Amino acid sequence: MAIDLQKQFRREQSGLRAEYDRIVQVEQRALQQRGRPISIHALMQAHGFVDSTEDKDESVRRRSATGPVLSSQVAEHHYVPQGFTLIGLDDGRLTIGSAGDYLEEDLDRVSAAVQAGGFDVEKVHVELWSSTEIAREAKKRRSVSDSKIEEVVRALEPDPSNGQLLTELYKLVIHDGFEARASDIHIIDTPDRDDAMESWISHRVNGQIRHRHLLPSSVMRPLATRLKQVGGCKDFASRERPQDGRLGLTWQGREVDVRLAATPLTPGEEVSLRLLDRATIKPFPLLFARLPAAKRAIERLLTRFAKQAGVMLICGATGSGKSTSQASIVIHSDRASKRVFTIEHPKEYRIPWVRQMEVADRDGCRWGDYLEHAMRKDFDILFTGETRDGYSAEVGVQAAETGHLFGSTTHSEDCGEGIERFISNFSDRFMRTGKMVLGKNLRVVIHQKLAPTVCPACRNKVSVGDLDGEMRKELIGRWRMDVSTAVMVSSPAGCEACDGTGIGGRTLSAETMVFPTDPDGRRRVVEAVVHDQLFGLAQCGVEHLSRSDHMGGLVRDGLVEPKWGLDLVEG
Repeated sequence: MAIDLQKQFRREQSGLRAEYDRIVQVEQRALQQRGRPISIHALMQAHGFVDSTEDKDESVRRRSATGPVLSSQVAEHHYVPQGFTLIGLDDGRLTIGSAGDYLEEDLDRVSAAVQAGGFDVEKVHVELWSSTEIAREAKKRRSVSDSKIEEVVRALEPDPSNGQLLTELYKLVIHDGFEARASDIHIIDTPDRDDAMESWISHRVNGQIRHRHLLPSSVMRPLATRLKQVGGCKDFASRERPQDGRLGLTWQGREVDVRLAATPLTPGEEVSLRLLDRATIKPFPLLFARLPAAKRAIERLLTRFAKQAGVMLICGATGSGKSTSQASIVIHSDRASKRVFTIEHPKEYRIPWVRQMEVADRDGCRWGDYLEHAMRKDFDILFTGETRDGYSAEVGVQAAETGHLFGSTTHSEDCGEGIERFISNFSDRFMRTGKMVLGKNLRVVIHQKLAPTVCPACRNKVSVGDLDGEMRKELIGRWRMDVSTAVMVSSPAGCEACDGTGIGGRTLSAETMVFPTDPDGRRRVVEAVVHDQLFGLAQCGVEHLSRSDHMGGLVRDGLVEPKWGLDLVEG
């Protein structure tokens, strides 16, 4: 399945190759004239375009590499599930080590990661390793060690203003975060006391906070100041007011971004870093593989052969991956043949060939002012962050009404509430018209959460009949499993590969609504929206996948532990 998925992705994108090839060939000649030779593949990767993988030229697409080479150039920290290691690639045959039973989705992710790193994979072979061997191999390949950070900290203590050492330390801290699969790094600087030290560097990994390094305040304070300086904060020496910044650096041979937010504490300061690596965004076919109806509907909206209009909403709580899902959809769009705009605050991922606008609170500009300005820019597709006011919501639905594809995010508990939250932005004057226009143009609504997956290295297979009575009753009644159905449960003590958590990563848990496009279906949807009868959308021809049904598939396929799945469905 892993290889088939990648072939499907290539087939879906085959119509775009000629245009992408033409663009990068022109750019390649221009760069060569300036004395900057670069390969076609490197340019394809830099732009995030689908690669010309039918070309078997070794200089463009590599078919052999050792495990350490793969690890140094593949976004392994995100794609490769814990409990796996890359052993090597030999003439298109990828060999990976697994600590136990593996799932088809595991192979999908590994294959996608290696191919995104510029390698050609035709077959995947799995060898069984122990979890201890895999954890040891992962530590061996890490470019940042605890001892290296401790060494730099010791050198800084007598000379905390040493700029060269501070630069080395902040790069080590950020690289350590990437290698730990962290989404965020939190650097807390509080004065040392006789009875306690609280100056920790912490990571958020799989939604959990893990304390990594305890540093003396004498080092943490100049480290925080240095980060604010390189992040472009105007008053980087000040610890009295909140400040935002952004910095870039090289990781695994590619440019990555770090978004910075500095906040004063009483006493002290906290600097939070959001790690943004475009290579970690799952390809659209992989991200939506388990949401076939939504996948087909979005692909129709993104088709290059006709201008598709409508409204697409992605809903969920803060930290549920809405921006990342939206970025995956934007990257999948035909950015070379269509004009794609985004309006964000703040901007997350930098996506080539997308006109990205970052809303700044200056000169009295509102979010809706950027939307209205975009309407005059001859765009085909427009995605925004959260719709924040009535003016923005009204301009957005008017964009859909005038033949554009408009996408936005909202905070809500489910799809129906997401639509209600969007409608609540309308002014009283526009309310009835807005409901009619929205109902007519709704195409796809997705509500998502991130579900923890069981660690592949230490998970255990059990039958439903072996679970406790209440859990067994829920699985049989809710998801129609029988007592012989096998499910995966996490190890209470975890293992070295998952740092004792039992969690191997996170996957998308979603509820989706796909709206009809025929006139009669649209009319019934408009009536339901206008009369606030969103609970009756299922009777209007809306194709609805409930979170419970989607979660049942994740549990049945062994990705999510039954207890975690039930907690997410009921929570």
